[in-house]
Parts: sequence; structure tokens; C-alpha cells
Amino acid sequence: MVRNGVALEQYTPVPVEDAKRALHLDPGWPVAGIVGRLAPEKGQALAVEGWPRVLAKQPEARLLLVGDGEDALTLSDQAEALGLGDRVIFAGFQADPLPYFAACDVVLMPSRREGLGLAAIEAMALERPVLAANVGGLPEAVGDGETGLLLPGDAAIFADAFLTLYADPARRAAMGRAGRARVAAHFNAETQFARLREVLADAANAA
Repeated sequence: MVRNGVALEQYTPVPVEDAKRALHLDPGWPVAGIVGRLAPEKGQALAVEGWPRVLAKQPEARLLLVGDGEDALTLSDQAEALGLGDRVIFAGFQADPLPYFAACDVVLMPSRREGLGLAAIEAMALERPVLAANVGGLPEAVGDGETGLLLPGDAAIFADAFLTLYADPARRAAMGRAGRARVAAHFNAETQFARLREVLADAANAA
């Protein structure tokens, strides 16, 4: 099988505190982020819905939404209605999203439907744990309990999982290391190109 891949050498893990400072975020703030098009199927609304539950335990926590799309106004209105203020940061479209992945203690993918989930692979390449919905191709990308957690599409469950993981830096670090190793083993672009060449060669020989 030929999978999506990333050029791992372009993904250099950095300490999350340094990445937060680079984006003018306080290094002491708990940060969760979603990188991708703002659309109903990507599940940002679920994360926003659960954020008051996070703030009840971590009042300085920030939810970082990186991307643009048809749900931008709806999400902004939702955050305002919940009184979230600057605890939800709308970063807009970013041509280079890697600094935003790096600034997250945990990356969220609460999608309603998803392919393989390139954002999960990019997060893991940067040694960030991923909390992902158990849908589509995400179970193939995220090693449940190893590089992150696969969760049902429930706002409270995602919020509680973030709080639990944030409170355990050693587990987050271990998941991050395991994530990069998983990308190196299964989603490295160089490896995938080699597999593609093998597939094409086999097809040519069979013709």
C-alpha cells in the first residue's frame, strides 16, 4: 500500500515553550490546536463547545484554530456566545502551518469524516500527540494509546482527554517521540516514493 507521506527532514521538533514564544503565546498557557479548513466536517465546533469545560480546570488555556473556510463566522459566533473571548484564537490561513503545530501541547482532530489525516501526520512528525476522532483514515494514522488517542465525537470527552494529557508531560513527550517514529516508519515520503516505484515496476512487468 502506498500512503501519503511527508519529508521528515523538513519537520524539526522544537520545545513547545519556544514555539509558543515565537507566536507570542505565553509558554505557560495550555494550548490545543486544530489546523485545517474551517468546515463542519472538520469538527472545530465540537472543540469550541468543549472549551468551557477545559477553562473550568485550566483558565488560561487557549484553543488555536488555524485555517479559513465556510465555517469561520459560525465558529466565531459560537465562541462569542460561549463567552470564550481570547481563549479561542482564530489564526486564519497560514501558508506555513508548522509553527502552529509546534506551539500546541496537543493537536486535535475532532473530524466528523476524514481521509488519512495529513494534519495528524504532520503533528506527529513534530512530536506532538494527537487526539483524533475515530473516523475514516485517522485510526491508520494515529496509534491509539501510543501516539495519541482515538476518541468518539463528543465535546466533553475531547475536553477531558486534553486536560488529562496536558497534566501528564511525560506521557505527552513519550507519545510525541512515538509519533515521529511512526511517521518515519510508515509515512516518510522517501519510503512512500520507493513503494510507488515498486508498484509501478510490478505493473509494468505484468503488462
